[in-house]
Amino acid sequence: MKYFQHDTDSLLNKKMRKVVRTHGATGYAIWWATLEELYKADDKGFQVEADDLWLEGLAESLCLSDYRTLTRVFDTFAQIGLISPQLWADNYIFVEAIEKRGDQYTKKKAQNAQRQAKFRESQKQAIASATVNQVTDSNALLSVTSEK
Repeated sequence: MKYFQHDTDSLLNKKMRKVVRTHGATGYAIWWATLEELYKADDKGFQVEADDLWLEGLAESLCLSDYRTLTRVFDTFAQIGLISPQLWADNYIFVEAIEKRGDQYTKKKAQNAQRQAKFRESQKQAIASATVNQVTDSNALLSVTSEK
């Protein structure tokens, strides 16, 4: 997915307040960076395998000198229920709410695709109709010209 909603009151959420109290702005940044990664993984069921390579890449993207900072923050996320504790134990990150929002996005995306297809079809019909009118007008002109 290329887009996801960012709730404007996320800092008021009690779980997010716990993250910020425990890890500061770094925890908040890690949360939103993780959501970006999860939404990009819509073809994998909105989950990522948090192996060393992935953790190192995310740490580098966030200018963290040690990816173990991420594991500590993810431990907190799992502890308070922001990510699935069961999947985190197996080095996977999954947020159940994303799946629900992803379904809404997919539904809207399909509706937009249908609207675009209808629009394209109506444009084709308009062009075809204009072409037929042009041909008819040209034939009429040729008919009048040849009668002279």
